[in-house]
Formats: sequence, structure tokens, C-alpha cells
Amino acid sequence: MATNVVLIVVDALRYDRVGVSSVRTPTLDHFARKNTTFTDAIANSNTTDICVTTIQTGQYPIEHGVLHHGTDVTERERQFGHGAPSLAERLKSEGYQTIAVEPVLKRWHRDGFDRFVDGVDNDDVKKTGMSGLIPDWAISMGGSILDYFPTYVQNNIREAVLNVVTDTTDGKGVTKSALELLDDVDEDPFFCFLHYWDVHTPYNPPENYVEAVKERNDYDETPLQDVFEEYGLEGTITGEGLRKRKLHGRRPETIGEIQAHYDAAVEYVDDCIGDLFEGLEQRGLDDDTLLVVTADHGESMTEKGVFFDHHGLHDPVVHVPLLFGGTDIPNSTVSATVQHVDVAPTICELIGIQELPGVGESLVPLMRGNTTEPPRNGVAFAEERHTRSARMIRQNSLKLINTLEGDGSCRYCQRKHEPSKALYDLDSDPSEKANLLNGDEYCSQVRALLEQFEEFEMGLIEPTPDDSISEYDEAELENRLEHLGYR
Repeated sequence: MATNVVLIVVDALRYDRVGVSSVRTPTLDHFARKNTTFTDAIANSNTTDICVTTIQTGQYPIEHGVLHHGTDVTERERQFGHGAPSLAERLKSEGYQTIAVEPVLKRWHRDGFDRFVDGVDNDDVKKTGMSGLIPDWAISMGGSILDYFPTYVQNNIREAVLNVVTDTTDGKGVTKSALELLDDVDEDPFFCFLHYWDVHTPYNPPENYVEAVKERNDYDETPLQDVFEEYGLEGTITGEGLRKRKLHGRRPETIGEIQAHYDAAVEYVDDCIGDLFEGLEQRGLDDDTLLVVTADHGESMTEKGVFFDHHGLHDPVVHVPLLFGGTDIPNSTVSATVQHVDVAPTICELIGIQELPGVGESLVPLMRGNTTEPPRNGVAFAEERHTRSARMIRQNSLKLINTLEGDGSCRYCQRKHEPSKALYDLDSDPSEKANLLNGDEYCSQVRALLEQFEEFEMGLIEPTPDDSISEYDEAELENRLEHLGYR
């Protein structure tokens, strides 16, 4: 039985970018072949604060109480975040040394960690623009101060600040910081949480990775301007983000340029994780460590008219990789539907400690072949609150996406990506284009899915607030999140 735990989250990593010929991920491919792969793992939301909280607690968003992301998180939700018992807190109470490298998230995500690195430095990454010259105070500079400067100065400062953020989220730096932390642990077991952000916008891996994927693949040559005109993106949050986007200092002209940078970022992160695995082996830690790899959510390239973002609850956004590895982990591929809520209880059972409170269930019986029955009869759920208010309920191939408030319009794109209530059959329609609710034929299936959620909801625990929350540097958080595409 492994005693140490390394939990890796790769932000915005699509399920279909691992183990395919067009994108080379040799580290994760080799890891998957030797260990347990869940091929139908579902994220319980589509934004990072919510998803990481779910992964760390084993609680559905309604249970832990964090339903928004970034600066949209309310004070009450921050209290709920601090009040939700986390994996780090449980392991610390069991005598574990708890360490994390999390370049962006702070707030309640720090809870339970002895050491929490929230910015990394990678000497191998070439800083661009003025980033090496900008002092720390500039990173947290609020917009009101910038207003006193001429426009060209404002633009230069903002660009430099964004470059600093890129430098401090680089994957090589995450690995480097993690190994430095591990060099300081003693003989007690450790829990290490790592969050790689390179696959999240703005997709700026080293240029040699971009050139490599371009040589191997043909990418969409549709001009970005055509997309703006077809989807009415001018003046929208999505449009503003695409207009401002720079890839290695250049504004992309085609859809394919951005797609290539995403794929290159995936390959880059795979190498970063490979360096981590090699470092664990060199330190003699690989035989006694449980390794878990997942994504907080996926990413839409162009699907459903969502461009290089992760709003919506369609499969490119909620279907994520989930891999478990270690000495005692069986070599198996599990097709049963599982969810992020199941990660924490699975870790707890694998290392022999009491599970956390929450709706999540251990996946160990599935991993070991003791059962083929998925948790919750294979029904999966997900919540969205960032660009609209909606819920996904899925059982087998039937998937219902139901708007909870308003008409379902996306506040980023100022349009509806799908009807207010939509039912899809993923077997016959994996792209989720044909809404089956155009007639009355599927009314009974919709009722059955809604009843599944009602039954599921009855078993959820109430979120518990912690009123003794700390003050945060919201300006710094806002700058970092803006760089990552959040508005």
C-alpha cells in the first residue's frame, strides 16, 4: 500500500488530447498503460475554483457551497470553501506533510497545507517584454491607478504584468518547485498537490513545441475575422479576449494557430510531468507513492460555438482524463461513468484512511474488478454558474442540459449555444447537435433524469461556513484571472 500521494491537476486538459496520434503525450500514455485509466470521468463543473474544490473534498458543488469562480465567488461561498473538509486537512490530521504548488488559486485552496507555493520561477523560460523589470507591487496594481497613466504606458504595464503571470505559472517551474519541496520532506508520508496551468489560455508553450505540432498536423485555416462575423463576437467578452490574445507576442490570424498552441501546450505539460516522474524516481519515491492525474475541466476549441474556453456543459468541457498509478494499482481500463467527487474517497481508501464526508464514492472496487457497477448507477451531474446558470444530468448515453435561470444565453458570447433545455444521445450524436426535445417522444426520459437528480440531491450534505476567513489580495487575483481569460 502506497503511503505518499501526489495529486496532479492539469488545467483545461481535454480528454481527447491524451493517447492520440496527433498530440504526443508519451509520459501520460506510458503511465496509463501501466496503471488504471477511467475513460468516462466527468467534471462536476466547468470552472477551476469549483472543480478543484470538488476534487479536494469529494463533495458535489452544492455540498461544498462554492458555485462561482474567481472574483465572482461571494463572501459566503468563500466561507463555505474554508468550511469544507479537504483532503489536505484530513491527511495533515493523519500525520502527513502537506505541500502544494498552485500558481493561481489561493484563498481556501491553501487550507491544510504546511507549505503552499503560489508562484513559480523557471530559469529556462525566456521572459518577454518588460516582465523581468516589473516589481511585485505592479502585479497587484488596480485598474484605478493605471487610469492616471497615458494609454501607451497602461498597455505596456498590463502587457508586462501578464508576462510576469505567464512566467510564474510555467509547468517546468511547477515541477522544479515541487521537487524542491520534496527534497525538504522527512520520513513521514507526504501529500503533494500540483496544478499545471500551461494548457489553460493563453496557450503559450515554448515555440519549438508549436513548430513540432504544426509540422505533424493540418490545422483549421479559417480566419478569426470570419468567426467574429459568423458568430457576432464583436463587442462581446469572448470577442474581446480573442482580439487581445497574443501567441508569443503575435496576434493569431486563424483558428488553427490557436489550436496548434493548445496542442503544443499539452505536449509541453506532458514533458513537465515526465520530469516530475523522473525526479520522484531519482529520489527513490516512486515505489511508495500514489499518483493521480486529472484535469479540472476540459476546453472547447470551437464546439457549440464556444471558442477556446470552457463554458457550457458539453463533453469537450466536462469529459476529463482520470488516471491512478502506483505500486499496488492494477493495470486496468474502466469504462464505467465516474466523477470528480470520487477522487478524494478513492485516495483515502487506497492509503487506508477514513473517507471525507460527501457524496463521492471510492472507485477501488471498480479498479480491482470487484464490481462493474458504477457509483450512483452511472448517473453524472455537473453545475454551471459562470457564464449562465445550468445543470447537466447524464445517464448512459442520454444527457440533459437544463437552464436553471434566464433564457440560457451566455454572458461571454451574448448568444445561446443551445436551447434552454436540451437532450442529447451521445451514442448517435457525440457532438451534441441534435436536440431530442423537439417533440414529445423523450418526455419520460427527461422526467426520469430530473428524478435522478432529485434523489441525488436528497443525499447531499449541507455546506458548512467558516466565518474566520482571511483577507485576500483581490487585485492580484483579478490580474491573474484576467490573464487566463476570465472576466
